[in-house]
Amino acid sequence: MKKQGLVWVASAAILTAPAALHAAPEMKRQHVQAVEMLDKATMYSKTPRFLGVTCRTAPVGEVAGLKQVKVGDTVSLGDFSIKVGVIEAVSFSEDLVAKDGRVLVRKDEVQCAVAANERALPYDQRRCDALWVFASRCRIVNP
Repeated sequence: MKKQGLVWVASAAILTAPAALHAAPEMKRQHVQAVEMLDKATMYSKTPRFLGVTCRTAPVGEVAGLKQVKVGDTVSLGDFSIKVGVIEAVSFSEDLVAKDGRVLVRKDEVQCAVAANERALPYDQRRCDALWVFASRCRIVNP
């Protein structure tokens, strides 16, 4: 299933507007069974706000010590917990560059999102109930 829009960029700016980008390179998405985190992993939540009219996406915090995760694992941070049901790895065909010239993601770098299921990933703008872990750099591994 193909998702619309650019979602994964460096520095965990999860929902980047296409207007902020110089050019949009081809994005490759794949579901994998296990990844090794090469950078910090941050848990994010998306919750309703203003009587459910809008959504708020915010970091819950850094998941300290998360080095490797596979489908079936449980990832916890404070009162939040995810039983991993989906791991999405995203890479780009060329550098992802902002209009101001900053490189947001280098060609072939892999970024990862870990969630309980597809609905818990931050794609659907109409849904305000998502919880996921994001790493701006990761490596796909065999479980």
